[in-house]
Amino acid sequence: MSLVSDYDRRAHEHEALSCPRCHKTMTPGLAMLGRGLIWRKPETTGAGTFSMITQALPNTISMNIRPAYNRAWRCDACSTALVDYSKMVRVK
Repeated sequence: MSLVSDYDRRAHEHEALSCPRCHKTMTPGLAMLGRGLIWRKPETTGAGTFSMITQALPNTISMNIRPAYNRAWRCDACSTALVDYSKMVRVK
Protein backbone atom coordinates (compact mmCIF):
# COMPACT_ATOMS: atom_id res chain seq x y z
CA MET A 1 0.00 0.00 0.00
CA SER A 2 1.28 3.45 -0.93
CA LEU A 3 2.16 5.97 1.73
CA VAL A 4 0.74 9.05 0.02
CA SER A 5 1.48 12.46 1.47
CA ASP A 6 1.14 16.03 0.23
CA TYR A 7 4.11 17.28 -1.77
CA ASP A 8 6.47 19.65 0.03
CA ARG A 9 8.09 21.47 -2.87
CA ARG A 10 10.44 23.63 -0.77
CA ALA A 11 11.86 20.67 1.13
CA HIS A 12 12.37 18.76 -2.11
CA GLU A 13 14.12 21.66 -3.83
CA HIS A 14 16.43 22.18 -0.83
CA GLU A 15 17.46 18.52 -0.86
CA ALA A 16 20.26 18.94 -3.37
CA LEU A 17 21.64 15.65 -4.62
CA SER A 18 24.82 15.14 -6.59
CA CYS A 19 24.79 12.93 -9.65
CA PRO A 20 26.51 9.61 -8.92
CA ARG A 21 28.16 9.73 -12.37
CA CYS A 22 29.36 13.29 -12.95
CA HIS A 23 28.79 14.78 -9.45
CA LYS A 24 26.88 17.82 -10.76
CA THR A 25 23.84 19.02 -8.82
CA MET A 26 20.71 17.23 -9.95
CA THR A 27 17.37 18.92 -10.71
CA PRO A 28 14.46 17.94 -8.42
CA GLY A 29 11.18 16.86 -9.97
CA LEU A 30 8.44 14.25 -9.85
CA ALA A 31 8.33 10.87 -11.57
CA MET A 32 5.07 9.20 -12.56
CA LEU A 33 5.77 5.51 -12.81
CA GLY A 34 2.19 4.50 -13.61
CA ARG A 35 2.07 0.73 -13.23
CA GLY A 36 5.14 0.74 -11.02
CA LEU A 37 8.87 0.34 -11.19
CA ILE A 38 9.83 -3.23 -11.99
CA TRP A 39 13.22 -4.11 -10.49
CA ARG A 40 15.30 -7.19 -11.13
CA LYS A 41 18.88 -8.31 -10.83
CA PRO A 42 20.52 -9.00 -14.21
CA GLU A 43 20.91 -12.70 -13.41
CA THR A 44 17.24 -13.09 -12.45
CA THR A 45 14.65 -14.17 -14.99
CA GLY A 46 10.98 -13.29 -15.06
CA ALA A 47 10.61 -9.51 -15.31
CA GLY A 48 10.03 -8.75 -18.97
CA THR A 49 7.53 -7.22 -21.34
CA PHE A 50 4.62 -8.84 -19.52
CA SER A 51 5.72 -8.16 -15.95
CA MET A 52 2.98 -8.31 -13.38
CA ILE A 53 1.99 -5.41 -11.18
CA THR A 54 2.88 -7.54 -8.15
CA GLN A 55 6.54 -7.36 -9.22
CA ALA A 56 6.66 -3.56 -8.84
CA LEU A 57 8.61 -1.95 -6.02
CA PRO A 58 6.43 -0.71 -3.13
CA ASN A 59 5.05 2.83 -3.40
CA THR A 60 5.59 3.05 -7.17
CA ILE A 61 2.10 2.22 -8.49
CA SER A 62 -0.42 5.00 -9.11
CA MET A 63 -3.47 4.27 -11.21
CA ASN A 64 -5.81 6.84 -9.62
CA ILE A 65 -7.55 9.61 -11.53
CA ARG A 66 -5.57 12.04 -9.39
CA PRO A 67 -2.16 10.38 -9.73
CA ALA A 68 0.52 10.19 -7.09
CA TYR A 69 4.18 10.69 -7.95
CA ASN A 70 7.57 9.74 -6.59
CA ARG A 71 10.09 12.40 -5.73
CA ALA A 72 12.95 12.25 -8.20
CA TRP A 73 16.06 14.05 -9.38
CA ARG A 74 17.63 14.12 -12.81
CA CYS A 75 20.97 15.07 -14.30
CA ASP A 76 20.71 16.65 -17.71
CA ALA A 77 24.46 16.37 -18.25
CA CYS A 78 24.57 12.56 -18.27
CA SER A 79 20.88 11.51 -18.46
CA THR A 80 20.76 9.90 -15.02
CA ALA A 81 17.69 9.86 -12.78
CA LEU A 82 17.25 8.96 -9.10
CA VAL A 83 13.83 7.99 -7.71
CA ASP A 84 12.81 8.06 -4.04
CA TYR A 85 10.21 5.33 -3.58
CA SER A 86 9.94 5.58 0.21
CA LYS A 87 6.53 7.21 -0.27
CA MET A 88 4.36 8.70 -2.97
CA VAL A 89 3.25 12.34 -3.05
CA ARG A 90 0.22 14.18 -4.40
CA VAL A 91 0.52 17.65 -5.89
CA LYS A 92 -2.20 20.11 -4.93
